[in-house]
Amino acid sequence: MISVIGGLASGATGLFGLTITQRYTDNRKLIDGTLQELEKLTDECAKAAGVAWSQPGDPGAVHTIETVCLLHDLSTYTAFVADRVPTVRLRVNPLLLNFRRKTTGGDFDVRERLPDLTKVSEIRSAAASLKMAYRSVVYDRNNLSIPFFSD
Repeated sequence: MISVIGGLASGATGLFGLTITQRYTDNRKLIDGTLQELEKLTDECAKAAGVAWSQPGDPGAVHTIETVCLLHDLSTYTAFVADRVPTVRLRVNPLLLNFRRKTTGGDFDVRERLPDLTKVSEIRSAAASLKMAYRSVVYDRNNLSIPFFSD
């Protein structure tokens, strides 16, 4: 009888440990997947903003509207991750704000504004910095180094 109770206790402990591990793994995958999605959204937004800045201003143009929508998506996804990963606010939020300024700052949605190709390169540069910030969050989350023994 004692061995049966011991076996049940051992099984229950193993099941509990497996459940915790599975939940932790699923949560990590969700956050890491969201960070990868943020990189894709950043690329899409930079491309749409680049097209918008390459043409005369038109608030109703597809690329102008798409840029604004993608910026909203970026903010929403980033807020989701930031609520769950403490380093996101420090690493990502300032670069997201800079990206937002580069894409829609100035006279972005002013009708008949002149194309500004300098803005296109600024947007691409800000996008690259933002994508690297997302990757640094993933790297920090997956880094198993011991602080005392690392480079």
